[in-house]
Amino acid sequence: MEVLHFAFGVCFDVPDIKGDITPQQFWEEIFSVLTVSDVKGLHVLGGMVSAATYASQDPCYICAFTNGSLKQMRRIYKKLSADAGVGMYLTTTRPYLESNALEKIDGLTFFGKVERDGTLCGAQEELYGLRFSKRRGKRSHAGKGIVFLLAPDSVGELITSKQVIRRLTIAARRHFSGVKIQPFPIAYGEAGTVDALLTAGCGTERTIQVKGPGAEKIDAHYAVLYGSTAVVEMPKEFEQATAPCSSFGIGEIIRRALDEGLNEIIISDSKSQIGDYGLGCLRALGIKLLDEQGQELSGGREDIDRLSSIDLELVHSRLQEVKFTLMTNDLNVLNRKNIISHALELTQAENKSRSKNLDLFCELVPALLKTVGDMPGLHTLLVPALRADCRPSVDALLDAVHFESYLKRASLVITGEAQKGILTDGHQGPAIKTIVERCKNTKTPCIQFFGVDVEQGQDEKVKREAYSMLTTLYIAATKEGNREKAIALIDNFADRLFRIIRIGRELS
Repeated sequence: MEVLHFAFGVCFDVPDIKGDITPQQFWEEIFSVLTVSDVKGLHVLGGMVSAATYASQDPCYICAFTNGSLKQMRRIYKKLSADAGVGMYLTTTRPYLESNALEKIDGLTFFGKVERDGTLCGAQEELYGLRFSKRRGKRSHAGKGIVFLLAPDSVGELITSKQVIRRLTIAARRHFSGVKIQPFPIAYGEAGTVDALLTAGCGTERTIQVKGPGAEKIDAHYAVLYGSTAVVEMPKEFEQATAPCSSFGIGEIIRRALDEGLNEIIISDSKSQIGDYGLGCLRALGIKLLDEQGQELSGGREDIDRLSSIDLELVHSRLQEVKFTLMTNDLNVLNRKNIISHALELTQAENKSRSKNLDLFCELVPALLKTVGDMPGLHTLLVPALRADCRPSVDALLDAVHFESYLKRASLVITGEAQKGILTDGHQGPAIKTIVERCKNTKTPCIQFFGVDVEQGQDEKVKREAYSMLTTLYIAATKEGNREKAIALIDNFADRLFRIIRIGRELS
């Protein structure tokens, strides 16, 4: 028996806020990537699918093609998989569907058969204004050869960085047919950092079960970049804990990354309720904490004063071979890093006969606690114990993903923040300022936007730090707590932004 017809579907995430994105906009993504030669003669179907209809954790929207050859379906898969702008919308459970799964789904709308000119014929419901181009960029050369790198920050608690990128992407596709989108969500080390790195196409995800703030087991995630670097995000359970908790679970993640043979581990110390000075983390790495009688301590916060010695017999063998970095947004922590380093140097200077290895760590603890005072966070003992470096989260992440290589491929970088009052002192937020500075160093054109009320002299404050290929735009300030209003403001701004860029493209 010879099988002649195949089907292929794409599952898109459906945001939980009504009006955030429409089915028409999902199809705009598909139409912007595929051409007539890819889909000619295929039947186009789509529709909303509930979690009960298809074995999925969340509802999704399916864009499906049927009545084609295996070669056509492979071509569609290859093109959609290679486009980061499309990948940003896909579900994480089942992003693609094959023929057998599609046959079980009822209620999909028939949008028509793709004709030779790229139009859809015989539709039950029309996709307004959409048609496949015969060749990417033929109908409009505006997007040919252009790469937009989109790296906006989140809008407070209203809209995530990834969702802002979605809004900008919709407008960019509308005005620049065939344009390549490089999404780069801003992350600060908290829960969601791994997802941001995966969206930017920087690495692969690892999941491990570890001990949570209590005795329960939780799922923790870390990203592996370029096969050599692990980025450990702070699990949301540690961020949401109501009382100081143990860092043992963080140590389990680090141990897993060490077992994997990675050469560098970047650890988040962001917004956590960890309150044991990092003792639990050290125990998970095989370091036994002993009191004066030689009894092993549990590693709780109260054990810091009882710590007398350590046993390194079971310590992980690769602990001193790996480079460790703690990323944080706490200025106090970054300042304390210098204090910790100073205390480390003083203690080592007094013990010149000993090598600078982990077995000297126990002798450092009393001097450290006396010098830096009460700092129960993860960084207190991890910095001296692992010789870890403390760095601002954005800098650590951008260096880890080789951000400059992204800038070299970008035609234009668009970054910014849509929160009210972000420029009250005439300065960008830390992430935006870092990105703009790197654009300046690589001579990459950049547009930054801010959600502020424009005051007299505001532009002059920004121009002081500007360079020739940077321009600053303003959007109306978003209102805290009104997500629908914030989305509308960003949509309006994005449409005007890319319309102006299109005009400049045509003039050139």
